Amino acid sequence: MNTKIQKTVQVLAIFPLFAVANPSAIISDTKVQTGTFTPLVSLSVNRSIFAQATEPVYLPKVVDTRAERIEAYFSIWNLPLAEHSEFMVEMSDKYNLDWRLIPAIGMRETTGGKFACYNNPFGWGSCKIKFGSFEEAIETLARNLAGENPRTASYYKDKTSEEKLHFYNGTVIKTYVREVVKIMDRIERQSLES
Repeated sequence: MNTKIQKTVQVLAIFPLFAVANPSAIISDTKVQTGTFTPLVSLSVNRSIFAQATEPVYLPKVVDTRAERIEAYFSIWNLPLAEHSEFMVEMSDKYNLDWRLIPAIGMRETTGGKFACYNNPFGWGSCKIKFGSFEEAIETLARNLAGENPRTASYYKDKTSEEKLHFYNGTVIKTYVREVVKIMDRIERQSLES
């Protein structure tokens, strides 16, 4: 490979590193010369950036308010699922589900667990399936909605939340998907102010 071409490629390969690592670098003397292979960009680097690189960088703290929003939503009406907000988020994360899906189904099916049958706040299995606790019901629902149960995977695996809702109860109640999606939106917009 021609030495001039090789040097040009090396300079252009290093250029993005300076652009990202050094936002204060000054790009100057940008030229395109016809008929020759010379570096297209020359950099003038502010030497003080190397001293700055050892200083700590402070990023804004990200606060996860999902469980608080679910709890606040259910607490408005003093509903039983409020106590299980963190577990619903944990299971949603574990099974890669929309964090609002499980609580919204619980709200639509049993008014947030108020009318749960056999510790089944989601009406799972037409409310004929008995669970030892709400936590067991939450994990069972999450596992099924994620398509992890071979018996129900054809309905839920690799489907959007709306498609999951369609198979959950939307084939029986035509407005079901829209109703649950509205609840999901309300949970997300739930104010955390007392």
